Amino acid sequence: MYMHRETIERLKKIRQSYKNEIAGNIILNKKGLIDKISVNVGKQHSSTLENTCIICYHTHPDHVFSSPPSSTDLIQSYKKKTIHVVLAREGIYVYKLMRETPKGKELLKNKNKCDMFNDTLRNIVVGDSKEGVKKYMKTVYDSLGIKILYFPWSNNEIMLNF
Repeated sequence: MYMHRETIERLKKIRQSYKNEIAGNIILNKKGLIDKISVNVGKQHSSTLENTCIICYHTHPDHVFSSPPSSTDLIQSYKKKTIHVVLAREGIYVYKLMRETPKGKELLKNKNKCDMFNDTLRNIVVGDSKEGVKKYMKTVYDSLGIKILYFPWSNNEIMLNF
């Protein structure tokens, strides 16, 4: 998957245009430009993804610190098995399920354990610490089999090789 600079700028503007969280589907052409994008406005900190999305996205409204995908976001990878994108204050997180794990299956079935895992993830990412974000991504991959890639808004293009 490839995202052109124009696409990155358009996604950034969409994220900045809404106070509440939004979600939808992105369809890119071979040049990495947006062919179609849907926007579903949600609540302040939640939104609903489409059932048929190919590249699902949602925003994290402005946070003070880094805001990588939550455990609830990550579990969507198990349910939908598609590429997911989080448009956060600091940049773009792209994630995809690479392999199912016992921990992932457990979290899918038990909301309380999912919430507890979310607390664990939040404690790893402290402030805007790059090391914290790297440790977070490794923990997610080791525990859930989900690969997360991060791209700052300043990137000229994004090339994904999952």
